[in-house]
Amino acid sequence: SRTPRRLHNDVHNDGSMHTDMHDARGARASDGPQLAMGMMVAPFNLAKRWLVRSTMLSGGPVQRGEVVFRFVVGLEALPRGESDQLRGEAANYSDVLLLEQALDGKSV
Repeated sequence: SRTPRRLHNDVHNDGSMHTDMHDARGARASDGPQLAMGMMVAPFNLAKRWLVRSTMLSGGPVQRGEVVFRFVVGLEALPRGESDQLRGEAANYSDVLLLEQALDGKSV
């Protein structure tokens, strides 16, 4: 299995800096994700997002950075409380993409 990745900064003699992604052993990792995935989700269904986080997103290609995953949620016409809750979730997790002008919610 592959080891976790980390950023590695090289400072050159001229003062410039180059950043690469390396695994924990110091070997250079691949040049970014190989696949990007999005899942349209209902804004009010936090339990299903937690289920996906605890299964599909908890290991393997997502953790190694080979796959980028985002929950996609529309904010237009949502009550303020719901949109505020989603903004908080997006601030705490890097897996939520909020679309300001997309309709979503129970009535859509």
